Amino acid sequence: MIPINTIHAAGNPVYVGTDKSGRFLLTAYFADSKAAIYSIQKDGSIQDSAVQVLTTEKNAHSIQTDPTNRYLFIPCRTGETMHQFRFDPGSGMLTPNSPDRVVTPANTGPRHLAFHSRLPVAYFVNEFGSTVRAYHLHASEGTLASFQTLSTLPTGHTGANTGADVHLTPDGRFLYASNRGHESIAGFSVDTKTGELTSLGNFPTEKTPRSFAIDPNGKFLYAGGQGSGRVAAYRIDSQNGQLERFATYDAGKNPVWILTVRTNRGN
Repeated sequence: MIPINTIHAAGNPVYVGTDKSGRFLLTAYFADSKAAIYSIQKDGSIQDSAVQVLTTEKNAHSIQTDPTNRYLFIPCRTGETMHQFRFDPGSGMLTPNSPDRVVTPANTGPRHLAFHSRLPVAYFVNEFGSTVRAYHLHASEGTLASFQTLSTLPTGHTGANTGADVHLTPDGRFLYASNRGHESIAGFSVDTKTGELTSLGNFPTEKTPRSFAIDPNGKFLYAGGQGSGRVAAYRIDSQNGQLERFATYDAGKNPVWILTVRTNRGN
């Protein structure tokens, strides 16, 4: 990779990503309780000044547009809030939706989210609650309504734990969430008609699995052990969603982000 340009961010970013068109960089700032949108130029460079900078509830942890690229959501962990915005894919500007937020119960801690590829459903992993909560996404309004909450921990577990990351397989049939403390990946099957979840159990992983990723083909899952300095690799059973660990890789100290990408390789 060749660096294109560098800009000063609006704060200390905990999460960066793009909108669905790839024209705008979306950034969330945990310590600063802010979010900012930046324009991405045709050559891939990032425009110096932000399109928009927003103040959020406490500890904004991620920022994503929905699959239609018309709505945007920002979960704020300690603020117990998911901000709801309308997103202009032409200008990159955000407008508060109505209502402008979903407030979660105390000690929930919404952190990251994943959108279903075919259903108007979003799933949030909750840091304090060690849960995954499913929400219907109103197609014409872009607002969330909760319909299911499941623990990411096995029945009877009493030790300390915090939820971290959440991802769906590309076909939308299986969902996974990571547990820091129980040191596991929780698996769920997804009802392809309703979006409801059913637990598949827990799969042991490396210490402190802060981040993990599923490859674009939905065949493999890679979990980073922030506390071990290793990455655990799993095969995803396409029939039942079970994870089979097949390799462990040294990754260096403190791996906090895992990303898989599709590349076009020449002959």
